[in-house]
Amino acid sequence: MKTDRGFTIVELLIVIVVIGILAGFSFVGLSAATEKAKSTRTTTDLKNITKVINIAKQTTGKTLWQITKEYVDGTGNPVYIAEYQPVWNNHNCSPSVRGAGFKINNLPNTDLCIIDMKLTWDVIYKAAGVGIANSPPKDNWGSPYLLDANENEAVYAGYPQCDLTWPNSSGTNSDLVKSAGPDAISSSSPSDDDILANPLPTKIICS
Repeated sequence: MKTDRGFTIVELLIVIVVIGILAGFSFVGLSAATEKAKSTRTTTDLKNITKVINIAKQTTGKTLWQITKEYVDGTGNPVYIAEYQPVWNNHNCSPSVRGAGFKINNLPNTDLCIIDMKLTWDVIYKAAGVGIANSPPKDNWGSPYLLDANENEAVYAGYPQCDLTWPNSSGTNSDLVKSAGPDAISSSSPSDDDILANPLPTKIICS
């Protein structure tokens, strides 16, 4: 008489381990594909945002700094984005204000980082004639896009200057838009995982 033989405990454990390994590979592959898709969408967003900025500059005949410095805060006071520093260096999203390692993704709309960036982007959108967003444009990890409004400023001894005739002046800065990337950490200068738009073309010489 023939009897059926079931799995032994060892065999069942081997099957479970194999399934776990295969599931792990699938999860890693899915996570990598998801991150790649987010990076691709963020790069596309940056291209579209730079188009809006260029429209705003062409429509107003102003530099990005001239456009963005004109917004007001919640109390009606003018807010000036420093002409000679990137927005993320002296902004309520920046590590100099919020501390090193501060993540700017998934912040509430009441956070000063979100409020400041919404005010900034509202001015740009309005200047471009494309309406005003309910919130600042965000990357695919939930962080607001950041700006560097330093159009065509000459670099002198490490600091931007408007006069290219100064001794030892070298090159010029360009406006830049960036995403804080997957780690969502705001940094004083672009970090390895940040995603940057191509430098925006300059239109007006440092005014």
